[in-house]
Amino acid sequence: MTVTTNEDNIRLIVVPGNIQTPFKTIKPYKGFQLVVNDGLVYELNKTNFRDPHNATQKLTKKQQPLKTIFLAALDASMDSLMVGNNCELWIATKYNPVYLLLDFFTDALSREHVRMVSFQDLLEQFEGCETLQELLENGVDLQKPLLQICESVDENDETFYKPSMQKIIGYLSSKVNHLAQNLPSALVASAKKKLALPGFEPTDEVLQVSKKQLAIELISSYVDAKYLNDLKKLYSTEILDSYMVEYKRKEQSTALAEENINTLNGMNAANPKKRKVEKKVVRKEVKKVAVGKGALDGFFKKKV
Repeated sequence: MTVTTNEDNIRLIVVPGNIQTPFKTIKPYKGFQLVVNDGLVYELNKTNFRDPHNATQKLTKKQQPLKTIFLAALDASMDSLMVGNNCELWIATKYNPVYLLLDFFTDALSREHVRMVSFQDLLEQFEGCETLQELLENGVDLQKPLLQICESVDENDETFYKPSMQKIIGYLSSKVNHLAQNLPSALVASAKKKLALPGFEPTDEVLQVSKKQLAIELISSYVDAKYLNDLKKLYSTEILDSYMVEYKRKEQSTALAEENINTLNGMNAANPKKRKVEKKVVRKEVKKVAVGKGALDGFFKKKV
């Protein structure tokens, strides 16, 4: 296979393999880029090519991730490879309109009394929300997500809905539990590393609580604080909190020990041991005596 094009700026959108018809783009909602296809809603997420949880990822000399994309046809004989050196990669993932409905019902749930409303009446209210209106115009069915978060009553061949905090929190809780069991392995490894010290590692119970807190954090970007406050009440953090108290104590103890070692090393470096000075042996000076003038010279002379 040979390269037919070499572009520096390529925008690639990865979509599910079974999609055959074009996407319909709607206006962004609170920073989320949504598209519609065959009655289903998708969210487009732009990847920055860098995995913050992967310490072994290869980077350029400027500490930037590689942004090259190779596209090839299934038929290896076709010259259809494209190479981009500075690409944009977008991933289309399914988006549940229930999160749009949660925003829509925030004001209604703040009232003391919330009444049942027919679907037809809701459609009229949805006209005040441009995004919901665009979804309806593009064939998105909102009745299924309504049933996930609303109490409903069928009467005279018509369904009436009323948002329910109990059902909303139950729905969000099911999402938290599902996410906690399916977090990316790199994210779990990174979280575990942050909770560990030399000789001090989190238990499985602590990790489970930590995973659920991570899942809540992921969901928090999609739902209002009104729902998050009630959702968090379902998940006790006592085990994690107790562990973190002990973690802080261990961390301070380790830091103090390292500080003491560094201080001692600094003192040793500033005051090196004095070398032993060898004492010089002072030899007594021997006076030289002239020949014939010594003390024994007279003795020997007498003998002779």
